[in-house]
Amino acid sequence: MLTPEQLQNLPQELTDLYDQLSEFILRDIARRIAKGAQITDTAEYQLYRARSLGLSTDEIAAKIAEINGSSAAEINRLIREAAAQSDEFDRKMLGADKGAAIPLEDNQQLQKLISAQIAETAGKCENLTNTMGFADHDFLGRVYYLSMTDMYRREMDSAHMKVVTGVTDYMTAIRQACNKLAASGVRTIDYESGRSDRIEVAARRTLLTSVAHVTHRISEQNGEELGADGWEMSAHSGSRPSHAVYQGRQYTQEQYERIIKPLISEPNCRHDVFPIILGVSEPVYTEEELQNIDQPPFTYEGRTYTAYEASQQMRKMERAMRKQKDRCIVADAAGDEEAFATASIRLNRQKYIYEDFCKAADSYTEYERTYVTGFNRSIAARSGVAAIKKEYKLIASTLDKSAVPSIDDFKKMLYNNSDEYKQLRHQFNEKVINSDYDDIKHLNGSLSDKVTRQWYVLYDKKIPDMIDRNQSIEDQARQAHALRNQFRTNARDLMLNQDERKWLDKSHPNLTFEEQVDKKMSDKGMTRDEAIQDILKTASKSNKKVNEKFKL
Repeated sequence: MLTPEQLQNLPQELTDLYDQLSEFILRDIARRIAKGAQITDTAEYQLYRARSLGLSTDEIAAKIAEINGSSAAEINRLIREAAAQSDEFDRKMLGADKGAAIPLEDNQQLQKLISAQIAETAGKCENLTNTMGFADHDFLGRVYYLSMTDMYRREMDSAHMKVVTGVTDYMTAIRQACNKLAASGVRTIDYESGRSDRIEVAARRTLLTSVAHVTHRISEQNGEELGADGWEMSAHSGSRPSHAVYQGRQYTQEQYERIIKPLISEPNCRHDVFPIILGVSEPVYTEEELQNIDQPPFTYEGRTYTAYEASQQMRKMERAMRKQKDRCIVADAAGDEEAFATASIRLNRQKYIYEDFCKAADSYTEYERTYVTGFNRSIAARSGVAAIKKEYKLIASTLDKSAVPSIDDFKKMLYNNSDEYKQLRHQFNEKVINSDYDDIKHLNGSLSDKVTRQWYVLYDKKIPDMIDRNQSIEDQARQAHALRNQFRTNARDLMLNQDERKWLDKSHPNLTFEEQVDKKMSDKGMTRDEAIQDILKTASKSNKKVNEKFKL
């Protein structure tokens, strides 16, 4: 058996390799798109496009071959180490003497199994690299997939055309292309099932599945040879509820086959089992220890989390940070300093929230889960500097000069996360929330979701006082509807998370007045007059569920 901690840390060396591959591909494509968008002559661009695509394909193929070679060696090492650790644990728990069973290294049957599993796993990981591509969304928000070559060709052509036709400026064009690359990340795609994962996630799952198969087979044979007649399941904090009721307890062979084996075969399960002698083997955990294995529920920003819910929230935050690091990488490769600064400041905010949440959960920060190979010390340092400069610029452009410290004092306040820094951020947020849009539109694309929501809610509440009450009910309703659409658009313009904004524009678009009337008549069975009155009545009522999300 492998402990939950061993299973969690086991794949890191392998995922690092696939992180390297992902970073290489993102940088290569972003750099070539940026260069292609600079070429205005059509004939010259076509020559560059053909040559660049060929060179890129060759260089990526060489990198894939390099990674596949390294990963095969790493898979061999990791599976053999896992097998040895599992065997040692089983023998220890059964109190077996060295001569009680065939040593693992001399067990030909198990050695063949291990070698076959290593070869199969290496083959599966190589296949992952043969199906790499990117994910995108259509205008209805539906996901579809493109091969690397198709994505590369499409975004290079799109950026070039936008610049040549004057639709956007050069930097905006490459920023839009790079955002799509980073939002997706390099993925492995199963076109038949429609399943898609980031390449490093798929490699991790493949390795852990293989390790589980090997260690379970070793445990089964050890159990047979050493006279075991039952099984014990490992235990860890933050277990998913459907598994928590079974962890840390002992089971008969029949119960193992019927209940436990299917559970531990589920994706991302960190539980394992080891053979025992029923009535003889002492359980690792007492019943009291199992009952208290989780930290008690805690409250963070108004929401109560169990240990399992906290672990899921941490994984979500870690995925968001990895994606943000990809944004920094592609912006850096494309030479887009503004996008690099924006991605950096958002990453810094995510890190702050992550650390704060982990502290509230009484849990360790697992920065190894946010690791992105290309995000090295150099880019991390530049990212930190860019984030500080941009945040300072935003604050200095919004607050009165008397309230703004020097850049050096600001750095000290930020690094120490001092009360002075928190107070300065509070002043900034309050100023923004209570400002007219025209006075803060220089902050477009820079505000957190919560501050943006606070601004929107406040201005929604002002709608009744902004309407001409001398007009007819319908004219008043039209005014209210137009104001709400305006404030909604303004709020989305202010959002730092423009990916979320794009999703909102697709999933919750601004409707025309007549569309809104028709919707209320259809959804609520209202007459036209009732629908118009309802538009006027609810104009200042923002979405309750969204407000609850931000504790408003």
